Amino acid sequence: MIARLPMYDWPELKEQHAAMWQHLAAVLREDLPADITVPELLTEDGDIVQQWCSSSLLVGQTCGLPFAQGLHKHTSLLGSPAYRLAGCNVGNTTV
Repeated sequence: MIARLPMYDWPELKEQHAAMWQHLAAVLREDLPADITVPELLTEDGDIVQQWCSSSLLVGQTCGLPFAQGLHKHTSLLGSPAYRLAGCNVGNTTV
């Protein structure tokens, strides 16, 4: 299975992405059937577009534009993260 959070994958967010994945992975392991393998670590390489459309994708991340332009046909929206970086205003998202 593939788990990847490629958007905004900047050095200053590596630790936060890893921590977010560890928390989400623990929840998924509790809630998903035992035959679904939840990856220990995030995938950090490979073709993002192929991964977004792969039947092996468990959790991925995209900007709104690729999702609106067609990924919504292959995937389901789980949520929208709100990043907090020094000097950046808080964003608002409605779904």
